[in-house]
Amino acid sequence: MEAKAPWQQVAILLVTILFAHIVFKWYSQRAFFRRMAKKYDLPCLPNPPWIFGDLLTIGRITAKYPTDTHGQLVPSLLMKHYPNIADMGVIYLDVWPTASPFCAVWDPDLIAQFTQQNPRPKHEFIRQQFRPFTGLKDIVLSGGAGWKKWRAAFNPGFAMSNIMALVPWFVEEALVWRKYLDQAAQDGKTIRLETSAMEVTCDIIVRAVLGVSIGVQTGEDTKIYPSMKRAIAQLVPNWSSSTLGRFLNPWRHSRLQANNKVLSDELRDRIYEQFYNHERAEGPKTINSLAINMYLKDKGNAPDNSNEIDPDYLSYAVENIKMFLFAGHDTTATTLCYCYYYLHQHPDVLEKLRGEHNDIFSVRAGAPDFFLTHPMTRQRLPSDGFMLWAVSKAVQRHPAYWEEPDAFMPERWLTGETTKNAWRAFELGPRACIGHELAMTELRMLLVMTVRDLEIILEYNEGDPQVLGSQAYQVTMSEELTAHPRNGMPVKVKLRQRRDS
Repeated sequence: MEAKAPWQQVAILLVTILFAHIVFKWYSQRAFFRRMAKKYDLPCLPNPPWIFGDLLTIGRITAKYPTDTHGQLVPSLLMKHYPNIADMGVIYLDVWPTASPFCAVWDPDLIAQFTQQNPRPKHEFIRQQFRPFTGLKDIVLSGGAGWKKWRAAFNPGFAMSNIMALVPWFVEEALVWRKYLDQAAQDGKTIRLETSAMEVTCDIIVRAVLGVSIGVQTGEDTKIYPSMKRAIAQLVPNWSSSTLGRFLNPWRHSRLQANNKVLSDELRDRIYEQFYNHERAEGPKTINSLAINMYLKDKGNAPDNSNEIDPDYLSYAVENIKMFLFAGHDTTATTLCYCYYYLHQHPDVLEKLRGEHNDIFSVRAGAPDFFLTHPMTRQRLPSDGFMLWAVSKAVQRHPAYWEEPDAFMPERWLTGETTKNAWRAFELGPRACIGHELAMTELRMLLVMTVRDLEIILEYNEGDPQVLGSQAYQVTMSEELTAHPRNGMPVKVKLRQRRDS
């Protein structure tokens, strides 16, 4: 037999080592889960096979639904197919290698234990998703003294009083979107609502943070939004088959680094500009300018052209602003789309909302339900070695906590009678979403500026697939990191004759 070349021997050795590592890891994970389940009598799915864990059971359930259904719907689907799970309030799932073993929790009081009473750090599985994007310097993923410092620095900018001062700027960006929708109504073409929604929400969050209108909607911006979207498209949220191609792409890291550098460089220049023009800035204070205020207060002197900004401060500011831009355009746009979706599905509610706009320009009774509709024992349960998942979507569809949880009932928010800790669209506790007030203000403003004059008409086909009764179910998209409405929510826009005009 001919001897193998040295490179072949090395390749065989590496493959053997890799295979052995996978087998060892596989065995270790399954053994750990079995051991913990037996020791603590954990609530689990029935009879998981040793080799596949809960993957087969979850696979059989998800196979009943469209292949693009997003993974965050899995707990809701499990509750539907295993009704007894809904009463447990918690379930442990062994899904390695697609994700770490995790504990999915939908009992509000149990969730409060690790988010409000004793906040736990983000699991490494979540941290590794964003490490290439922000270096874990952002307030979403950092912890300890660093998190406390930067949360305090950005809190003033996200306070309701400051957000209200920024509303005139937001209106300017919203008017650009309104002009686009008016043109879509004239053209009569079907549009992907989410595409333009992400653009307007990005323009608004950039305006709020940096105080500049970069023109994402008009195409003037060629750096911040495009580079952010291309960088996000290279992040790997899990190890499922839908993201395997992204993970195995040999150019993924280089593309991510290149686009991340473009984004970071552009944001760095914007921060420099704010820093050195800080004393001369007019108008309302932006989120970043108020953070600069705190930085200068701590530093004890004012900047000038010969005084460079602290590189450490600059680095953390850049990474936090990147996360603000990602979070501030992504989920806000998705929520806005579902606002129009449910209003279209419930014309009676839409008419009430229009009347309310005509009277008082408020949607306070309506907005939370967009999240709601689309969102015990003394036993001690372990958390070490498990990823804790507060499954807010499942909480918000649970009849134990909500009257008619699948019904669209905005008036439920007028009574003040809700289960404690159950509404968690922005999470609760010290690590709750810092942009809560900004997002709600933004949604109210965009609705006020559109629903009275426009009809947003869904363009899904009658035979399109549904998940949990919705054709606009949340899907996994190859170029996105989070869940998005199917097909970007295709709609037609029509101008309406206002009865009050």
